[in-house]
Amino acid sequence: MDGEPAGDGRATSESPDHGDAIRAVLSELAVVNRRAAVRARGGDATLTLVDHSLVDLVTKHPGVTAADIARHLHLDRSTISRQLGGLRSRGLVEAVHERGRAQGLHVTDAGRRALRSSRSAHEAGLRERLAGWPTDDIELLATLLARLNSASL
Repeated sequence: MDGEPAGDGRATSESPDHGDAIRAVLSELAVVNRRAAVRARGGDATLTLVDHSLVDLVTKHPGVTAADIARHLHLDRSTISRQLGGLRSRGLVEAVHERGRAQGLHVTDAGRRALRSSRSAHEAGLRERLAGWPTDDIELLATLLARLNSASL
């Protein structure tokens, strides 16, 4: 029956406890995001989370187009174009005209350096936050986040 715990005592997707748990997850993810944003503002070499994710995506998929990224991230192309424009003006990514295709994006040397620096800063922040956590708990967190991120939209 909806709204009641599952037979094993766990809350179902329709129970009040499930809704409370979802709100708690959202709240905690907002704190993680806010801390990463503060860390990014704290140093010139650290990319914002948005810039970091875009440079990382282009690094992993050289030649990807703005339209490809918009589809992959389920965002409006104008939003992606605006973000990429900022990365291009800072010399972190460049558009390369490829025969018969839209402009393919490639990360520049400066973009690779910025991504390495950003990754180091964000990893240092996580190391500090997770200091004292057992490795099993960190692995469980990584597994659960991967599960969350793999869920279809």
